[in-house]
Amino acid sequence: MLTALIAATRAVHFAAAILLFGQFVYAAAVSGDRRAPLPSPRLAGVAVVLLLASALAWLALEALAMSGLPAAQALSLDTLGIVATQTLFGQVLSARLVLAGLLALVLLHGRARLAAGILAALVLATVALSGHAVADKGVDRVVHVCADALHLLAAGAWLGALVPLIAMLGRAAEAPLARQATQRFSTLGLACMAALLLSGIVNAYYIVAEPAALVHSLYGRMLLAKVAIFLLILTLAAVNRLVLMPRLAWRRLRELALAECLLGFTVIAIVGKLGITIPGPHHP
Repeated sequence: MLTALIAATRAVHFAAAILLFGQFVYAAAVSGDRRAPLPSPRLAGVAVVLLLASALAWLALEALAMSGLPAAQALSLDTLGIVATQTLFGQVLSARLVLAGLLALVLLHGRARLAAGILAALVLATVALSGHAVADKGVDRVVHVCADALHLLAAGAWLGALVPLIAMLGRAAEAPLARQATQRFSTLGLACMAALLLSGIVNAYYIVAEPAALVHSLYGRMLLAKVAIFLLILTLAAVNRLVLMPRLAWRRLRELALAECLLGFTVIAIVGKLGITIPGPHHP
């Protein structure tokens, strides 16, 4: 039960960070006007609240898991303080809370878009320090963490920006606006998919001990499910780019984009569990 709660909390935390980062990516790379306001300030605000709330919940759940103490003791300020300041997990999460707090202040101020975007990118990239990559040593650790960070930022740029794109297509599908936005997003998506593929290969190199582990371990089977969903997303994206965009079929394009979005967040749910699953070949 505790493991399931941690996995769900991780997924919510990742999704919030992705949605937040995607707001800035959409404004800068898809809308066409870098001075334009965020596509959905309300969604950005909700994402910040979810990010902060899920971080605190994650800290509490990890305190329960790490300490093995009864809930009253594990959730005491003393125990929470030890987990927050004396473990790598807690230190990284605390740093992310500080970054998210600064980002919230910048968003409330309503200016300094570049600073807010950088903070959102840092919030998402530091999630790479909450997974299996930190178990490596030396150069391997640096390469693995950087690959994970690239994976997260690429996912955030694609999936996070896809949400406001879908909203735009639903509000007003005027041909010029829809064409420009979808063309820019399609180009962005190609770059993100390439980065996801490259960083995913690097991550698999470090995590998957042997090919048999893909079938005989829980981690491997979940990884295969993630790859299968990724391939399905690529197929839908290809249909959008090669078939629907030339035909200006905005309604159908929006429907497939919604399907891509749902599949993307399904992957996030899987990632929430992957990060706390032993990748060894003999895991039941």
